[in-house]
Amino acid sequence: MTSRPVSAPITSSRAALFLGIALLLTACAGRGAPTSVPAGSTDTEVTEGHVTTDHGLSGQGLVLVSGDNALTGASWVTATNGYGPVELNRSNGGPAARDGGPLTVGGVTSTRGYGVHAGSSLSFATGSQCRRLSTQIGVDDEVGPRGTVRFVVRGDGVTLHDSGVVRGSDGLRTVAVDISGRNTVQLAVTDGGDGASHDHADWIQPTLHGCEVADSSGPALTPEQFGARGDGTTDDTAALSALFRAMNTQAQPVSFGASRTYRFHRTAPTQFTITRTGAIIHGNGAVLKVIDSESVSNQWYGIRIAGANITVQDLSVDFNRTRRPGTTSSSAQTAWFVDGGSRNVVLRRVRALNSPLDGIYIRDLVSSLPSASATTLPTGIRLEGVQSLNSGRNNLSIVSARDVTVSGGRFNGARGYGDGPWAGIDIEPNRGSDVHGNRNIVIDGAETSDNLGSGIDVAQLDNEGIIIRNHSSHRNSGAALFLSPSGTITVDGLRATTYGGITKAGVVAIVPSERPGATVSLANLEISDTTNTKPSFFQNYAGKVTLNGLRASNVATKTVLGTYQPTTVSNVYLNGVKIR
Repeated sequence: MTSRPVSAPITSSRAALFLGIALLLTACAGRGAPTSVPAGSTDTEVTEGHVTTDHGLSGQGLVLVSGDNALTGASWVTATNGYGPVELNRSNGGPAARDGGPLTVGGVTSTRGYGVHAGSSLSFATGSQCRRLSTQIGVDDEVGPRGTVRFVVRGDGVTLHDSGVVRGSDGLRTVAVDISGRNTVQLAVTDGGDGASHDHADWIQPTLHGCEVADSSGPALTPEQFGARGDGTTDDTAALSALFRAMNTQAQPVSFGASRTYRFHRTAPTQFTITRTGAIIHGNGAVLKVIDSESVSNQWYGIRIAGANITVQDLSVDFNRTRRPGTTSSSAQTAWFVDGGSRNVVLRRVRALNSPLDGIYIRDLVSSLPSASATTLPTGIRLEGVQSLNSGRNNLSIVSARDVTVSGGRFNGARGYGDGPWAGIDIEPNRGSDVHGNRNIVIDGAETSDNLGSGIDVAQLDNEGIIIRNHSSHRNSGAALFLSPSGTITVDGLRATTYGGITKAGVVAIVPSERPGATVSLANLEISDTTNTKPSFFQNYAGKVTLNGLRASNVATKTVLGTYQPTTVSNVYLNGVKIR
């Protein structure tokens, strides 16, 4: 189970994600309009010339960091759309905001992108800081084969790419465009020359590559300016507190001393807070470490983030639980806390070490529980190359959030607090309080190993759109994947090795939940070197479960599949021999 901290330490104002203007538009069927249309679309759409101007994400500013930057979740300068508002991470749908379905092109579902309708335009201010734009494009499946559109990428008004006519039957295409020296980049969709009816178009995973961003807001703030020593022995609490206060009021980046260790102790339930829009912290390999004698029995967050367009990189928070008084049942101490109100937050190569409770905790505690709506949930959160190690409960807990991506990283060694679940990654809303749950969570290329519980837990009633890709999971005592579905779960690529006395029903276990009927799709699983008698794959969840590709080798039992509910199974191998 996930934690239930006592209370939210701080409150803040709420901001709606979408402030789109829904226009009342006159129906116009267009040429060749079908008599029936798939769910999620309509056969009475507007033609070009009737556009909705949507400023739902404008005003936040596009904050870039050096390297790659996902445009999804980022704000545009201007946006227009041919039918209803532009949709973030959804298909265009109908005339209202957030009425689209999952972004799906050619049967491939994606959780990141923009759903639009011809003619549409999204403009982003890139400031000549990036070299290349990549994206996938296609007509959304919600209109079947009917849509015909053109995808156009412009830089400073110059056409850099024109897709030609793309039809609903064409599936996904990949586009890469040189945008070097361009101050603005525009993503436009026009009709294919036959009118705009059913022209639902998707920009999938648009990403800026090769960005080079210099700090232009003035000289960086440093802990040493406020009296910190960073020598690993001095108590730098006062200096660090002054640094974070200054960072939240001054438009300057923060730069820690390279590889220095700054010691601190508890002075407030939330020790350090980041709230300023656009805040950038360069950790330079520094460590913020709790002093040895600090009690673990009080609620305490190390660094709390509750703001927009915040980037923190190369900074570690070490809660030092092995050198402090023993953990008690009332302790709730977490190294990193991404709170409600957070938007477009990037944690790059940060580390959470030795937390008494969770290493990284993502949940809306700005709102009173249960939350009245999902508008303040952490949204657009990216963890890139993050490490969370040796936490007392979970190394990463995602409790209530939207659009979280974990790219790479290690979440290993959870054990010690209460009754767990001691997961590497726990995706689990709290029953009765986090009623809006999680949507669109992607775990891609991460590792979860040596946890007392499972590598990844997906549990409770409100998880939808969970994607796990290219995952490594070794020596966990629960299972590699423990799934109790309430919404769609997709697993594509798992390598699990060295499993002994696991406590779950299988190395991969899909078990009943209170919401039967969800779709669970698994592919490309590799399981090897087990010494327990439980199956490699166990399934007794009453839903639409498919397994395409399982290679088991050097496993202790020949019962590779322990399936008790209908499951579509194909391409299963035991020691190289196909058995299904």
